[in-house]
Amino acid sequence: MPDVHDAAPSAPGPARPASGPRGWDALTPATRRFFFNLVRFGFLTAPQAARLDGRARIALGTECTALRNLGLLRTLRPTSSRGQHKIYTLAPPARGFIRALPEAPPRTRAALDRVDEVLAAVDIALELEAQGAGRWQTWAEHVRAHPPDQAPPNERLSHSLSPVGVLEEPGGRLRPVWVLLQPRAPAVLRRQERALCLRGPLDFGTVYALPELCEALEDASLHATVEARTPPHLGGRRPLFPGWWQVGLDSASPRQRHRGDRARVSDRPSLGPTPLAVLTHLDRFGHATAAQVARALAFGPQRAQAVLARLRRQGLAQCHAKGHNQPRAWSATRAGLAVIGSRRLPVPLEPLHRRHTLALIDLANDLMRQTGGTWETERELRTQLLRADRRHPPAPPDGRLSLPDGRRVGIQLQLTMGKPNRQYLEAWPLRSRGHCEEVWFLCAPEVAPAYRRAINPAEVLFIRVMEWVAPDHSAGLPETHPRHRR
Repeated sequence: MPDVHDAAPSAPGPARPASGPRGWDALTPATRRFFFNLVRFGFLTAPQAARLDGRARIALGTECTALRNLGLLRTLRPTSSRGQHKIYTLAPPARGFIRALPEAPPRTRAALDRVDEVLAAVDIALELEAQGAGRWQTWAEHVRAHPPDQAPPNERLSHSLSPVGVLEEPGGRLRPVWVLLQPRAPAVLRRQERALCLRGPLDFGTVYALPELCEALEDASLHATVEARTPPHLGGRRPLFPGWWQVGLDSASPRQRHRGDRARVSDRPSLGPTPLAVLTHLDRFGHATAAQVARALAFGPQRAQAVLARLRRQGLAQCHAKGHNQPRAWSATRAGLAVIGSRRLPVPLEPLHRRHTLALIDLANDLMRQTGGTWETERELRTQLLRADRRHPPAPPDGRLSLPDGRRVGIQLQLTMGKPNRQYLEAWPLRSRGHCEEVWFLCAPEVAPAYRRAINPAEVLFIRVMEWVAPDHSAGLPETHPRHRR
């Protein structure tokens, strides 16, 4: 890799001292190269650091110990899963240390929200340079080499979507490189491309995205080339969500918590797969009981209760209950939704229709078990329908069942009488706009006859009425809270 220094050469001028800060001269050349690579990229795993240095061995014990003794190194543990490499980054005191060096590469801002993107960029840089495609520059290095002109206010770059680097090809062309591991609006990326064209001498670049994100990007009329890529450093796990480090702040041992060693805890954040899965389930359905969470994620009720209680202490989940015999309805807080990167609106503490909300989870489990299909919740469908038609989106059903034969079925759960004719009218745009081929009404036994009588001959072609007995999660409470009655 270029710009990796064996030593820091002296630079004239009063701004920097003639020699490095205290402790710099005692560092070995290998430690200095490791430090400068951390300055350049922001995050590195041990295998990446070894490849950048041109070494076959992976162990960095001597280098890490030397930098830790100076208070310059942090070690992140991004997941509790086995087989994941530690992630190295610079500690806050390194900022002043870098300013005191005679010469140092431009520092990349180490934002934890982009840790997986940065690590993926390192792998891409190593591969492209090994193939002879060109010379890799980090985005900070490119900005220093090509200071941007004053851009119009409407064309300013978004830091959260800035390129991870620039490939300088042998012919001199500069191609920006993006890495997308989370869903982003294609319009934002188009504006980013336009802003780059106005700022500097950049050509059209490349977007490396997860395979499931490529379809939306290819339909977005981007000038950049879109390539599907799963970063090898993930090792089978999902990319870290924004705010992932908040999940593991209580993962220290009781002795550490008793001593108040918060610095050590915050320096070693960890991502628990189980808490993230619980928050994702709550985000999809809005509310759920501990027993439903345990059933959905295939672990015991006591473990589900313990995870939910821990999330509640961290301010990531909340629960509502009235009476000792009533199971608690759990939901994710606004902070909990931010941890998993959800852009959906937060749900209230108290479910508006408790019985209906909790019964939908049982209905989804029953239908998926009987048909072998997959379930999309109302919260997920609302986002899709609004994206398809922002002016007049149809009312989303309570859920959508995708059957193995390819049919999509809108599901409506009716535990009370309601207005059958109005419910049928709302089913028409779902079918006519191609959001589903059929609509099923799952009704309580005492409600189903009225819905069968109200159906007309044209609706019989795509609407079915079936009976379903819902488990009672209301503990005798009415369907609608008195505060919401009219």
